[in-house]
Amino acid sequence: MTNPTPQFLVVAAPDSSQARELSEALNQNGWPTALATTPEHLVVPFIAMLVILTPTAQTQPVIQAAMEITGPRRIPLFAEPMVLPYGEWASAPVLLGTNREDNLRAVLAAAIGAYPQPATVLAAPPLINTRQRELPAILGIGGLLLSIIVVVAGIVAVNARPRANNQGVIPTPTPLPTYTTNTPGLNCDGGTAIWHKFQNVQITCQAEGTLLSTPKDIGLLQGTSFEPKSEGIPQDYRVGVQATIITGDKNMTVFLDVHQQLPYGSQVFAARADGEWFIYRINDQGKIAAYLARGSYTPPATTLTLQVEVHGGSMLYTLNGQQVSSVTDTTYLTSHILAIGIFDNNRTTLYSALFTRFVYAPLP
Repeated sequence: MTNPTPQFLVVAAPDSSQARELSEALNQNGWPTALATTPEHLVVPFIAMLVILTPTAQTQPVIQAAMEITGPRRIPLFAEPMVLPYGEWASAPVLLGTNREDNLRAVLAAAIGAYPQPATVLAAPPLINTRQRELPAILGIGGLLLSIIVVVAGIVAVNARPRANNQGVIPTPTPLPTYTTNTPGLNCDGGTAIWHKFQNVQITCQAEGTLLSTPKDIGLLQGTSFEPKSEGIPQDYRVGVQATIITGDKNMTVFLDVHQQLPYGSQVFAARADGEWFIYRINDQGKIAAYLARGSYTPPATTLTLQVEVHGGSMLYTLNGQQVSSVTDTTYLTSHILAIGIFDNNRTTLYSALFTRFVYAPLP
C-alpha cells in the first residue's frame, strides 16, 4: 500500500529542528505533511513545498533537487534573516520565529494565498465519507470523458488550420545569470562585476566582508556601486545585501540603492539600528526629493539584510526576511548602476559598516 500524496512537503537540511516542528504542527492540525531532508524523500505535494532556507542550507542536495522539480508551488521560509536566492517562488519569504502557532499561521497564509483569522487558520479542509465520494466520482469520470472529447476535437481543429509562419515568433528570453559575492565593492570582489566608489568613502577588504567607512558626513550618501560587466540591468530584478553597523551614532544608516541614474537620481531603501526604515527618492542633484514610505521593524538590530525586488516602477521591499513595503514610483524606470552604502547625518567623526552576501538576480 503506497502512502497518500501529502498536502504539504517540508524541505530542509537534515539538521533542521524547525522543519521537524513545522511538520508536526501541520500534521497535528489536520494538514497531511511529509518531511524531506534528502533528495530520495522528495515528492510533489498537493498544495505546496515549504522550503526552509539558511545562508548555508542553499547548497544542501535536497534543496537543490527540490528547486529543479517543475510543477509545485514553492514557499520560501527563512530560518534566519537572509537574502532570498533566485528561483521560482510563489510568495514573499516567511521568517520563522519561536512561536509555533504564529509560524503555522504565517506559513498557511503564504501557501494558501490568504490570511485566515486565528480562529479558522488551524482547521484543515474536512474529509468526506465514502458515500459522499460516490456521486462526485461518477460526475468526475463523465467530466473527464467530456474533457478528452473536447481536447481531441481541439487538436483536430488546430491541425486543420493553415500553418502560420513562425519566423516572427519571439522566444521566451532566458534569465540573465545571478551574481553573488561575499565581498562587494571596488578591489574587494574577485568576480566579473564592475564596481566604483563614491567620492568620500573608504573601502577596506576583509575576510568576512567589505568595510565601508567615511571620516565625517558631507551631506551625501557614501558607498560603492555595482554594474554587470557584459549586460545592462533589466527592468525586472532582485538585489539584496547584508550590512552590519560597526561605528556611528543613532542616525547611522545603511542603504541599498535601485534605479540609480548618472550622476544622481535613484530610489533608496535605508534602515537604522534603532528599528527605523525609510524609502525615499533622490533627485538629479543628489538630494532627497520625496519620502515614499517609512516605518519600523522589530526587534532593532545592528545586522540588517535589505532586499528590493524591482519590476519597472513597482518595487517590493524586504528587511531581515520580512516584507515591509511595496511602492510604485515611475520617476525612474531604468537602472544604470546599483549601489550599497552608509550615511550618518551631521556625523563629525568616523562611521562604518561591514557589507556581505550581495546578490543580484535578473528576473524573467
